[in-house]
Amino acid sequence: MKGVVNLNPKTKSNDYSFKAEVICYTREEVANLLHVNVDVVSGLMASGCLSSIKIGRRYIIPHMYLTEFLHNYKNQDLSNFEVAVAAAEDMNKS
Repeated sequence: MKGVVNLNPKTKSNDYSFKAEVICYTREEVANLLHVNVDVVSGLMASGCLSSIKIGRRYIIPHMYLTEFLHNYKNQDLSNFEVAVAAAEDMNKS
C-alpha cells in the first residue's frame, strides 16, 4: 500500500489518505510469468485452480489470486486437466 498525500486546493488542507494499488494480469501475462502456454492458464482457470474475474469479455487475474495459486498448489502436478480439477476440489474441501 502506498501512501498518497492529496492537496485540496479549495481548503488548502492536506488530506492524508492511502490508495491501495491492485496489480492485475491478463491470461497472456500470467502465461509469460509461469512460462506456459495461454491454454494452460485457461485450463487452470476452468478447473478452478486459478481464480479470475470476468470483466466484459476479458478475464483478469489479480496478483493476490496468482500468489494464492502458487502457494496452494506448490509441488503439485497440474499438467493434466482432470488432475487439476481433482486438486481444486480437494483444496475447496479443506
